Amino acid sequence: MPRARLGVALLLPAPLSAEVDGLRRAVGDGSLRRIPAHLTLVPPVNVAEARLPEALAMLRRAAAATPPLALELGPPRTFLPDSPVLYLGVEGDVTEVHALRGRVLRDPLARTTSWPFVPHVT
Repeated sequence: MPRARLGVALLLPAPLSAEVDGLRRAVGDGSLRRIPAHLTLVPPVNVAEARLPEALAMLRRAAAATPPLALELGPPRTFLPDSPVLYLGVEGDVTEVHALRGRVLRDPLARTTSWPFVPHVT
């Protein structure tokens, strides 16, 4: 059965994404040209192609149920000692980010996660 690899993320608006990309460039982020700065809601997951319309409909419902988010980027942090990932913390409507994640981390995009969800930008 053919599958698509999907992830769900919030992208940063253009002026802010350019500034974050400057930081990423300064620390030598190897994914800079391949992956835009983002806040991951659902890490990559395989979805059967036949279920893509269902996934898209679920994402549209989740987006429609979400008020505009007022978020601020906090200081750089890492997940050490578990992971050396360098990220920017997220502050503001974090409760609503958690709620949005709960609305999108569902079948057919459901997956088991190994770590607690920490809203952050990479």
